[in-house]
Amino acid sequence: MAVSFYSNAQKDTLNISTYYSNGTDIKALKAFSKQFENRQTFNFVKDYNGNIHKIGDKFKLGMPQKIQGALENTHFLGVYGVDALSTIIPSTDIVTTLRLPGHNWSGAECTIIKIGVRKSLGIAMPFIVLSCLGSEISITSIDYNLLTKELIDPNAPMTSEEAISKLKGLKEKLDLELISKDEYDTQKKELSKFIK
Repeated sequence: MAVSFYSNAQKDTLNISTYYSNGTDIKALKAFSKQFENRQTFNFVKDYNGNIHKIGDKFKLGMPQKIQGALENTHFLGVYGVDALSTIIPSTDIVTTLRLPGHNWSGAECTIIKIGVRKSLGIAMPFIVLSCLGSEISITSIDYNLLTKELIDPNAPMTSEEAISKLKGLKEKLDLELISKDEYDTQKKELSKFIK
């Protein structure tokens, strides 16, 4: 996995784009990283959908993932202890013990308190620090965390799949006579806006 980071025309916005390849071109990453100062900070971060997130925005931790050999989802693979980011490159086996563990964190509300880039061996490594359950945690790619649903943006519009799933649940409630036909029809009309 290779990660590229760049700031867009807005100097105070960090735009992170994640892409996958068979190898990592260290020379290209170093050349690309020259545009950043070490420990540069930003007020905003832009995700893969073009949504802008700012310091003070709130997220929720979703579900942890499986680590190799585990029988169940055990760790947030893209969420780290803050200190881990200064010494390691993410997505390597060495950081498994530094990744945020388990289910007791699921659903916890987190607030962005810092957005920045630090350099390690000449390569820019972004970090987003969040305050969560009285602790500071960090992520390196908001795209990765949103795509894996380790991080949930409560302000994001509902996806088509989420709307269909919710509609199916409402249909079950209607069939069990837990809600009225009018309640079902009202919510179906709202959910239909998100179904493509």
